[in-house]
Parts: sequence; C-alpha cells; structure tokens
Amino acid sequence: MSKVVRVYDPNRNPPEWNALLSDSQVAVFVEDGHKEVPIGGAEPTCEIFDDLTAANAHCKELIQQNPRLRCLIFDHNGRANPLAIYESPKLVNRELSIRFRRWSSAALMIAALVLIWYDWRSDFERMWRSVLAWKFVTTALVFITWEGVLILQRRLKSR
Repeated sequence: MSKVVRVYDPNRNPPEWNALLSDSQVAVFVEDGHKEVPIGGAEPTCEIFDDLTAANAHCKELIQQNPRLRCLIFDHNGRANPLAIYESPKLVNRELSIRFRRWSSAALMIAALVLIWYDWRSDFERMWRSVLAWKFVTTALVFITWEGVLILQRRLKSR
C-alpha cells in the first residue's frame, strides 16, 4: 500500500516528507530522466511505501511503462543517500564518452599545431590563429586530465 504526499506541506505536522516515514517505510521520487526535474506538476510529491520490496516493484513497473523516467528510493534519513535508483538503460548518459574525449583531444592538439604553424609562417601577422590554438590546447588538456583522473579512479577501485 502506498500514499502520495507533498514533499513539503506547511499545513502538515511535520511539514517535511521524511519525518512522516517510520523505520520500515520508504519514499519514491519520480523524475524526468533527461531533465532531472520532478514529475507531478507545480507541487513536488513523493509516494510513501510500507516496505522496500513494494517500492522496488513499483519503480520497475514505472520504468518499464515509461523509459524516460528515473525513480529514486529514500528512507527516513532524507535525500542524502538513495537506497536505490531505477532508470532505463535507454537513458542517454550525459557524460562525454571515452572515445569522444580521446579523439577530440587529439584533433584539438593537431588543429592547434596547424594554427600555430600557419601563424608562424605569416610572422604572427594575425594573432587570432595563435589565440585560438592556445584555447584548443587548453580544452585538450582538460579532456586529457579528465581521462587520466578516470583511469586513476578505476585503478584505485580495482585494488
């Protein structure tokens, strides 16, 4: 059994949603997976379930019906650490792919070298090529650093 409540209701005692939960109850928040905004109109709501298994089943059913949704399950501790997150594998990951970061950083570095060489050949007559080239180098270094950090994180996780 579940009930839908407003996330915050100043007329309710207690006004916060998590204070309504007992130790065994959980709350399900449904949001748009792409926009990361709550579903349900002007007033954000959550659905309170008596146990985690019922909430899990409800979330799986919602995701099967509408793959654009994301369900987050929380306990009485609040929204700090979700107990579970359900989303369709069809949802596009917003993070830039490894392939994109590697190819674009290589392309940016090559383009920067070409621009600097071209500007050097013209005795730096028009500096915009060099300025643009250094912006390309900076962006490429950001991608390379990002990739290095992710590789380091994977290595530390595997230990």
